[in-house]
Amino acid sequence: MKVAWLVRRGDAWVHAAELPGAVVERLEAGPGTVWRSRIELTLEPRTRLMRVESRPALAERRSAFDYLAREVRQPRRRVHRTTYRVGRRGELERDEPA
Repeated sequence: MKVAWLVRRGDAWVHAAELPGAVVERLEAGPGTVWRSRIELTLEPRTRLMRVESRPALAERRSAFDYLAREVRQPRRRVHRTTYRVGRRGELERDEPA
């Protein structure tokens, strides 16, 4: 599983590590983990954030011909996005869908 955090800036979502003042720290990766990092930010209340979680999709059943006819370099992924806002006291609040 891969998790990324994005911060809303104007009309765009920006990766949290790319924001001015972001402090990125590599953490020790445990068993089965390739890498881990922590990003520390100072954000204003009401700032919107998005957590993007990506996992490999379930393998689809294909015939032998389909397997040979279609080149697949990377497996498909399932992506789940959850949006949050920074609360008045600095806590993350889940954003309600409009």
